[in-house]
Amino acid sequence: MLFRELTREDDMEISRLDGFDEGLEQGRAEAVIELAGKMKASGEPIEKISQCTVLFAEEIDRLIPHQNHQKRSI
Repeated sequence: MLFRELTREDDMEISRLDGFDEGLEQGRAEAVIELAGKMKASGEPIEKISQCTVLFAEEIDRLIPHQNHQKRSI
């Protein structure tokens, strides 16, 4: 028998695993955006940020507004 009827428990487990995968994907996306923001704040060129994060320059500009942070001198 190739196919069998899914039980409620099977269906719930599949849904849980799908949610886990979505959570991982969202977490990775947030980490990439955070990294891009730190790179932009430190003055890295958009082209370099794009290469390191695989985000398009337009995405970087849209997701991370221009940050006018001045570096503090010690």
